[in-house]
Amino acid sequence: MNKKILAFTLAETLIVMAVIGIVSGLTLPNLNNSTHQKKEISKLKKFYAELSDAWSRTESVYGKYSEWDEELQDLKNEQEQQTVIMNRLLDFFKVTGMKFENGRIKGAVLNRWVYYLPNGYVMYIEPNNKDEDDVDDSESICSVNNSKNYGKLKVWELNDFRAMQNNNGLHYYAKGYYFWFTEEGFIPFGSQMCGTLVDEDKWNNCVKKKVGYTCTGTLIEY
Repeated sequence: MNKKILAFTLAETLIVMAVIGIVSGLTLPNLNNSTHQKKEISKLKKFYAELSDAWSRTESVYGKYSEWDEELQDLKNEQEQQTVIMNRLLDFFKVTGMKFENGRIKGAVLNRWVYYLPNGYVMYIEPNNKDEDDVDDSESICSVNNSKNYGKLKVWELNDFRAMQNNNGLHYYAKGYYFWFTEEGFIPFGSQMCGTLVDEDKWNNCVKKKVGYTCTGTLIEY
């Protein structure tokens, strides 16, 4: 009695392999993007935790910022104010370098010290300046427990920061992560502490657009 042997033909095998290749080509980029996004968000959360801890330790040594704000107001300009703030913060917060940067970002002149971090971020502090208005109208000043707002901390990936300088701001301006500098510490733009609703829809929208700015709080807190 003859037994019939069942097997795939060469043509059928090639078809199956082609289908597998197509499916892999469609799914792997999405998987890679998802992994990259998770790493970016994890990096942001770690940065914020380290920054908050460093600021708490700074105030434990130098006193609450409200106690030295008056001292800063007597300084000649914003750059001197920023230098005092950062010199005290850097006792507890590691950076790999600093450089005085100038140029134009989103139409505003950038003349300040920029600090380079081990994780690839760059950041700088903007003490309050009544003549400066570079905050989107949709993002009102955050006041946690009616605390005073002293300015902003702005953070970028180094490559985005350089691209932003070369293009006078443009698209890259919105890719930064921004924090209000308040009596309560550094509060992310779009934080629930400022009354912003953080939900799954906003999370998906922030991740899809791949921008920080007003999404900073959502990416950290959701």
